[in-house]
Amino acid sequence: MEVTATLTRFHKIEERFKAKRTEIERQIREKLSDKMILLTKGMEEPSIDNLAESEEAMGLLDDIKFLSKSISKIRAAIGVKNSIIGISELLAELDQLRYFRTLVAKTRNSKKEYPYATKEEVTPVNSDDLKKVLAGLAVQVDPEPLKVRVKGLHTSFDADLEDMLKELDTRINEITDTISDLNKEKITLSIPDEYGYLVGLAGKSGKVSV
Repeated sequence: MEVTATLTRFHKIEERFKAKRTEIERQIREKLSDKMILLTKGMEEPSIDNLAESEEAMGLLDDIKFLSKSISKIRAAIGVKNSIIGISELLAELDQLRYFRTLVAKTRNSKKEYPYATKEEVTPVNSDDLKKVLAGLAVQVDPEPLKVRVKGLHTSFDADLEDMLKELDTRINEITDTISDLNKEKITLSIPDEYGYLVGLAGKSGKVSV
């Protein structure tokens, strides 16, 4: 049948084809799995006829081959349409934005671990707070030495990083929303009638638009 559907729908169809392929792979493994047999003295030769199951497994390989070609065709058609309407460019930008956002988040939360002390033994402080900590120790009588972890990032940059994250999140959300809208565009592909149920069109034939 000739199916016309949105990109979103064909993404789901591709997932179903992949799931069906995985199911058939499991069936092949079951049919070709070795059989464990206990042989004892004096027993009759067991009847092992694995020819039929081997033939079925070989037939299922043809199904795998066909499904793989169908998945390839779906991915190629989606890729062509994505390139035409701008989704490919947006996905490339989105990938880099997410990478950069992860880096900015790690920079904001950066810290160094000290193997010689547990978290409870180390007090995290900002460099500007060292004077306050020392002043507190000065008024104590015979205070125990205090292990501190001076944060690598100066607090004056916290606001800059927060603004950067907000800006990145805004653009990321904008792109994902745009992609969602563009995925409503439609393409047309041929789907074998026997796999119509994977498209939600069991029993249909000819030209179908969904």
